Amino acid sequence: ALGYQPATLNVMVGLMQGLYRWANDELELDLGNPWAGRHTTPHNARDRYLSRDEVDRLITAALASPRTAYLADFITLSVHTGMRQGELLALTWDRVDLDGGVIRFAPRDQKNGKSGTIPLNASARVALLSRQAQAHRSGWVFCSPDGARLRTVRQAWSSVTTRAGLADVHLHDLRRTFGSW
Repeated sequence: ALGYQPATLNVMVGLMQGLYRWANDELELDLGNPWAGRHTTPHNARDRYLSRDEVDRLITAALASPRTAYLADFITLSVHTGMRQGELLALTWDRVDLDGGVIRFAPRDQKNGKSGTIPLNASARVALLSRQAQAHRSGWVFCSPDGARLRTVRQAWSSVTTRAGLADVHLHDLRRTFGSW
């Protein structure tokens, strides 16, 4: 409908359901809820995750070019921590505790708005140590050579997936891979 994906429509319907529920409960109105039970089945769900071989191919492809070498650490951190692309690109060194083996998040740092910590396994720790050696002059874990925050990795991701010979692989598939491993 109107070019929206089914999952987006479900969110909109859910908002309307909540609005009617609130009006009926809090304002003591008797409107009923014409939105109750209305949902479309989302057809845009992905369940793609990567094998260990595919992740190794991506990391090898990233390291093959100096321009995309940082992406090897990005991929490693993503599949070993489950962090989202935006969380990784916004990650600052003051939230990384290598001695304690965790990354700390304040509510403003995460999509779900909650504070928390993410434990670091050996692979994630090695990737962070690699970034620390390369980004020593910047507060950002992922930064350009001049220390500026990276805003996106889409172009590098596209060239790395092509070099690795992997089709239909999205950045978010790295997060799904963490969940499947």
